Amino acid sequence: MTREEILQHLPDAAGEGLDWLAETLSDYEPDWKQQAARKGLEAKLSAQIQLAGGRSEKAVKALMDLDGIQNADDPDAALLSALEKVKADNEYLFEKPIPAGYSAATGTGGSSDDADSALRRAFGL
Repeated sequence: MTREEILQHLPDAAGEGLDWLAETLSDYEPDWKQQAARKGLEAKLSAQIQLAGGRSEKAVKALMDLDGIQNADDPDAALLSALEKVKADNEYLFEKPIPAGYSAATGTGGSSDDADSALRRAFGL
């Protein structure tokens, strides 16, 4: 419905207690609710991808069935299980945690307690 059609019916609607306007808006209500639910799901998904260490949010989302997740009985559980499946199948899309005790300066494992000795070994002292 165009703006002109709405403006044309407004004088009639005012006399009818705005019933026409209420009916027109109620026709669009399911679309609004569906769009709001979709935006909420995408926000949750973005947060979960960041928590999982996703390198490219867009690439991870492309591999997921958002309609299936949204229509599931429990969308939150479906979202988490779908994200785990994508993470298992496409490990390269997610950051790998740096192992504890790795010292990038020396290329060997070490703990933070012996940082001085690691530097001395690196410089041959």
